[in-house]
Amino acid sequence: MGSSQSVLTDTSAANSYYDYIIVGAGAAGCVLANRLSEDPAVSVLLVEAGKSHVDELKTKIPMTFPQVFKTQIDWAYETTPQQNVSGRRFFWPRGKLLGGSTSINAMMYHHCAPSDFDEWTADAPGWSYAALRPYFRKAEKYAGHELHGDVDVSHRGNEGLWHTSHAPRLDVCNDCLQACRNVGIPYSSDFNTPKGTLGCNHMTSFCDAKGHRSSAATAYLSPILASRPNLHIVTMTSTTRLIFSPLSSVPKVMGIEVARTPVAGKPPSEQRWIINARREVILSAGSINTPQLLMLSGIGPKDELDKLGIPLVKHLSAVGQNLSDHLMTGGISFRAAKPGTTLDYLSNPANTLLPLAQWLLTGGGVLTNMIGAGAAFVRSDDRGLPFESKASKGLKTTDETSGKDAPDLELVWAPLAFLDHGFKTAPTGTEVFSLVATLLRPKSLGSLSLVSTDPFEKPRIDANYFAHQNDINVLIKGVRLCLRIARSRPLFNRLNLRSDNTDKDDVFWLGDADPDKVTDDEIHEWLKKNVETLYHPIGTARMGSSSESSVVNPTLRVHGVDNLRIVDASILPYQLSGHTTAPVIAIAERASDIIKGEYTGTAAAKANYAF
Repeated sequence: MGSSQSVLTDTSAANSYYDYIIVGAGAAGCVLANRLSEDPAVSVLLVEAGKSHVDELKTKIPMTFPQVFKTQIDWAYETTPQQNVSGRRFFWPRGKLLGGSTSINAMMYHHCAPSDFDEWTADAPGWSYAALRPYFRKAEKYAGHELHGDVDVSHRGNEGLWHTSHAPRLDVCNDCLQACRNVGIPYSSDFNTPKGTLGCNHMTSFCDAKGHRSSAATAYLSPILASRPNLHIVTMTSTTRLIFSPLSSVPKVMGIEVARTPVAGKPPSEQRWIINARREVILSAGSINTPQLLMLSGIGPKDELDKLGIPLVKHLSAVGQNLSDHLMTGGISFRAAKPGTTLDYLSNPANTLLPLAQWLLTGGGVLTNMIGAGAAFVRSDDRGLPFESKASKGLKTTDETSGKDAPDLELVWAPLAFLDHGFKTAPTGTEVFSLVATLLRPKSLGSLSLVSTDPFEKPRIDANYFAHQNDINVLIKGVRLCLRIARSRPLFNRLNLRSDNTDKDDVFWLGDADPDKVTDDEIHEWLKKNVETLYHPIGTARMGSSSESSVVNPTLRVHGVDNLRIVDASILPYQLSGHTTAPVIAIAERASDIIKGEYTGTAAAKANYAF
């Protein structure tokens, strides 16, 4: 192995030694690769199991991300049958290319609630919102918009690498925002400030001035591909296990073992390479692949490793545990009253030719819309909102899961049908406006475990959805609030609600249902058939002070293992009350300063991460 000339290269061309090896080029991995390689005296290797992002057109166009699901750039995971959700298996897309899931997600930029991070400090000192806030701003290059002149730009970054902006608005989305306000949800000029996220507004996107997705790869890697000879990136390269020093009394990581990522339809190669790390290995493979790699390497619950005959390197019972995901209702579909109200016409390929040409020529047009156009963040125990119903049992929900000024429920609106992750379209001859209620602070926790010692076999994922009654109650209340919003003007005027619809298998049945007549049990049954993931798994290598209940310490080093650190969504101790991309990028920005400070000892770096 050996190369000194290219940044993008293949498995066999990597050098034998690097100062830092980063496993996984998702949100965190891209940030770390950029920041750690800023020092030309430091060598960095970024290892990605998937492809480059450069030639993937559908990852660049904001509206086309569902079209890459279940393709070669998607890990396309699946959960075990969920016993509380009619035995359904859930599809979990995760990005398998440079940029990771930031290259295939819905581009919803959101800091989440300040109290989410402050909650961590009891067990992970140093990770408050105040500590992370400078890194949200450091990462961001915010482009204002004339329709969002009330945004206080002092809270936003303007010199970062990651572009954020505002998408075009459809009239029906404007009317939905006003309907939210009319039912009592306060307007928020910006969800991304220290005051928190309660309220409603159009969402901020991560889209650049050319109308292209600004992923972690386009923001942090593309600008430096030709200018950082000390950074190497290997794609289509799978890390199969960690390599430990045979001479150390304490487990000490020396490097990684890698193989070429198998191509669909062909058996995996048995050829392996060893790459060594002078300083440390950093796992940024995400909430699924990071715990999988730890366990394959002998780090994890002893009883689980014993079942597969994996020699124990370090017993850490929290590896693969604490799995938390945001569960959403699935699209509550409302029939548009007039043609041209929504964007469902784009589901016909013939209707995308002119919009595609416009995007290619100008970077503008309807393809720069957001599917998740706007949102309302609320508390399910807010007595000022119309959650109650004559047909309800008076469901109790407990929002001690969130801070007192933080939401446990998000309502997202979309100007098109979003059914089965986009694999299904609006019924022929109809247009759909969708509302989705999302459980932000689930009490149900799942787990992840190995199926075998084969690094190419997907792990067993048990999300454990709806294991806690509070989660069900919160979503039922969320559905009722969505139905109230749809019946509030001016949105009501754009919809065709049919009170005579009794077909519970009809896509419009729940949207047509009268919130004062549909029962809790009927909504629960609908939920069991229609809930889906909102694509935010976290927590499987959680951060904390004790090795008995966590995997990494507050400096993100793995407990009891030298030269090994984790920086990705798996370290989150608790689920966030919003979208996870911006927090993970901010965490990686801060982790970069922590790591550089430890090796340089500079006072400036240390000042940013006092513990």
